[in-house]
Amino acid sequence: MIYDWKMELYWRLPVYLQEAGMSFYAVRLERLYYGPGFEEWRRQCQKWQHWSRTDAETWQSHQLRSIVALAAARVPYYRKTWKNLDYKSVRSAADLHILPRLSKQSIRLNEQAFLVEGLNPKSLWMEKTSGTTGTSLRIYWPKAMVPKFWAVMEVMVRNIAGVAQDIPRAVMGGRPIVRGSAGQPPFWRFNRRWRQLYLSSYHVSPNTAPGYVGALQQYDSQWMTGYGSAIAALAESALSAGIQPFRLGNIIASGDTLLPGMRLSIERFFRAKCFDHYGQCE
Repeated sequence: MIYDWKMELYWRLPVYLQEAGMSFYAVRLERLYYGPGFEEWRRQCQKWQHWSRTDAETWQSHQLRSIVALAAARVPYYRKTWKNLDYKSVRSAADLHILPRLSKQSIRLNEQAFLVEGLNPKSLWMEKTSGTTGTSLRIYWPKAMVPKFWAVMEVMVRNIAGVAQDIPRAVMGGRPIVRGSAGQPPFWRFNRRWRQLYLSSYHVSPNTAPGYVGALQQYDSQWMTGYGSAIAALAESALSAGIQPFRLGNIIASGDTLLPGMRLSIERFFRAKCFDHYGQCE
């Protein structure tokens, strides 16, 4: 196991300082996610919802041609692998079969070769994928693109599910916000900046479920997002513990494969519709 001094430092802090640190970090992410460009793209996304299929496909094809041309000219990996390929024939999504499939291993072994030449590394944001299909990847984004992504998330995912960024929520992700050996609650931390209750995915059991459910009620969480497997584990543990199901609000599962049984458990306990979302960071 690789020693992570940052996490060790975090774990040694009292809970109130851990939560203060989470809120402080949220301020940084807020500037990145919802800063310049977010509102403009949010309005654009709302307009896209009213486009006809023809309008959407025309726009899509134009964007695709621009991306393929950029990749062939300024991305070392594609310039090399497409050298003898008629990539200019890719005019729409129907032509994507012309391009060779890309494996995850190629990305892992040639990470820097996928960056556009001439980009300032400081202008990039590194994102780790969840590894839904087996192995996580490191993907580099231009920071200017991040607000666009979150505008799409807000309008095309959250709003479709009837929720929004500014509504208090709970999260069950992969971050070890509580030391793994912890045997006593709280197994959660509260990010006051976003009114976000972060629940540990690693301490869920029928014995701890009452505390988790109590925290959801205490912090007025009105919807939940996170790994479907973790949310389902909480729902199943709560049901096993004999806790009365309650209405949480809609749930957006992401990060791993949501099986039918998981969806059933989630919707049964939380009395909410479970939306299955894949971030598709790649």
